[in-house]
Amino acid sequence: MSKPRSDSKLLNLPPEAQDRIYDWLTEGVDGDTSYETVAEQIYLDFNLRTSRSALGVFYQKVCAPRRLRISANAAQSMAEVAKAHGVEFEAGALAGCQQKAFEIMASDRPDPKQVIAFYGALLETQKLAFKREALALQRDRFRAVVSKKIDLGLEELYAEIKGNKEALALFERMKACVKKGVEGA
Repeated sequence: MSKPRSDSKLLNLPPEAQDRIYDWLTEGVDGDTSYETVAEQIYLDFNLRTSRSALGVFYQKVCAPRRLRISANAAQSMAEVAKAHGVEFEAGALAGCQQKAFEIMASDRPDPKQVIAFYGALLETQKLAFKREALALQRDRFRAVVSKKIDLGLEELYAEIKGNKEALALFERMKACVKKGVEGA
């Protein structure tokens, strides 16, 4: 009977053992992620000899898909946390942020400058949302002030034309147009 292939041995290990190998390949054994070091650690912990190519197959079949799932989940979580904290994204911006978060998380060694730039972009998005809210408040205040001044002016005009039916009919049409204009501004 032929010996099972060494990569099959790794792929047939129990999930707990595969988790440890995943950790060694992605985080390292004392910081060292070289296949030689990981193979040595597998031999020490599981009394199992393996090759670089077997570790490559294990990485391709176990580690890479897991990293992609973790990255996708992290990107989705980022979007949910941002929304929960009131961050509003423009059309397409959320998808772009999720994609960038995914790319950063999926890389073997995330560049700290990329992470800082990404979070800086998120912060700018939040600042823009605050500015948008402040502008909306200013617009509402402006509308209220203008509406009040128009109402006062209309009251004064009404007092002047009271009793003149033609003037009152024109006044009511003008008043409706002015109110509509203020609401639409």
